[in-house]
Amino acid sequence: MNKISFTVITTAVTVSSPAIAQANENFSGAKGTVVVGIDRVSTPFDVEIEHPNGVVFGAALGYDLQTGNLVYGVEVELTEATGNQEVGNSEIATGRDIYGGIRLGVAVSKRALLYIKGGYSNFQITAGSSGADNFHGARVGGGLEFNVSENIYVRGEYRYNNYEVFLSRHQGMIGVGLKF
Repeated sequence: MNKISFTVITTAVTVSSPAIAQANENFSGAKGTVVVGIDRVSTPFDVEIEHPNGVVFGAALGYDLQTGNLVYGVEVELTEATGNQEVGNSEIATGRDIYGGIRLGVAVSKRALLYIKGGYSNFQITAGSSGADNFHGARVGGGLEFNVSENIYVRGEYRYNNYEVFLSRHQGMIGVGLKF
């Protein structure tokens, strides 16, 4: 009886090991993501301005590596924002954002990844007729990524951007991605 139990357990572990190993590598590789979300911009201007809020949309490319349940990677992103605010005879309009950073996550299941991210962000904003100005800053955030299939995933994340001259953004994003 003990020999049979040992044989059954050994066979089960041997047969399932490749499946477990494959599941552990679920988040590794190159990926591309289309993102869209809401954008709340806080400005330092001393005028009757609320916030040039709007929609943000764009695309990201990244590469992740997984070791056990730990996932780490790099990501670059280019987005455009639609926020604008009339102030007297001029307008404040949000524009493109270029981001480059890293992310660190924990695979909480075979399909779900909980992650944090951080990096450099360059945000363009236009105020009146003076043209576009670029602001340099940092982005931090976190989210959940869920593998729908072997090559398709969805994600939701919150991120905070802080730029020069007390300019900041809060963003709630969703994305759909493809693994290459």
